[in-house]
Amino acid sequence: MLLPDLIRTIESHADEITTELMTELRTNPRTTYLHRVSEGEVRTRANDLFSHLSRWIEEDGEDEISQTYRELGGRRCREGVPPSELLYALVLAKAHLISFIRRNDTIESSLELQQECELLEKIHHFFDRASYYATRAYELEPARGAGMRR
Repeated sequence: MLLPDLIRTIESHADEITTELMTELRTNPRTTYLHRVSEGEVRTRANDLFSHLSRWIEEDGEDEISQTYRELGGRRCREGVPPSELLYALVLAKAHLISFIRRNDTIESSLELQQECELLEKIHHFFDRASYYATRAYELEPARGAGMRR
């Protein structure tokens, strides 16, 4: 599948990917503090990520990623969510996205393979930056101690 078609497929199946991720976030023992966060808020954030993937992986989206994930990290810190759990939630989101790509992309040419590799690289890059900014927010949050204690 060509890159634009693959991105459209991901974005059009955002609800499905979000539901799979939510199931894991709500049951995973590594995300117990996140179980306390409003399911609606977590679902909205995940759905925004998957349904607007093209926006998040753009090369010039650094400012939006910085602002969004610093805000998210600060909020989770104030809610008492340990940074490890927030990072693990991002790891799970990336894993579910990549799993969806693997299940749904039919590669029929070397160009399609190259484009899938390019997309995966952009996805990894996005999640690396989102993780950095979310973690950075814990360092900058005045009440960061509350979010770092278990």
